[in-house]
Amino acid sequence: MHDLDLLTFARGNSAHESGHIVVLFKAGRLVDLRFLPHETAADGIKGIFEANTGTELGEEDCVALAAGMAGELVCLGHYNSERVLHDRQQIQRTVGKALEDFAPEAQETIEQNLRFFSLLNIEVLNRITALLLDLGGVDWEKLPPTIPIITLTEVEQVYQRAESEKSTTP
Repeated sequence: MHDLDLLTFARGNSAHESGHIVVLFKAGRLVDLRFLPHETAADGIKGIFEANTGTELGEEDCVALAAGMAGELVCLGHYNSERVLHDRQQIQRTVGKALEDFAPEAQETIEQNLRFFSLLNIEVLNRITALLLDLGGVDWEKLPPTIPIITLTEVEQVYQRAESEKSTTP
């Protein structure tokens, strides 16, 4: 993967995962964001990023799943239909509805927490980019099954910074 491709890949995944994280965090369901190098994404790319709830996803997570698409729309102005494929399939299996049915609430949650989302997206982008650069010449088969990207405690720190900046801005 060339540096430009890597950056484009990191930007898309960061926006997507930050959308998931904001909604899960606001719902009190976030555990962490991790990279699973031995898994294959729905679009066929090796390695997946996963906003982890610590439990099996259920109906209460559908808005968070749709928030990946909303995060991409906010940051990139468009979304990658291949990247949202897994979320779309998960919602269909879980509640038999379309991802778009949950998109308005996901978009609203991100817009209500835009400063938090923006700061989080920068943090996640930096971490994903650093990870992908580090993995450039590594034998992926020797990697552990899970690589942490950002913990709940670190997300809470970003949230506190966003709230602090909000209270000092006129």
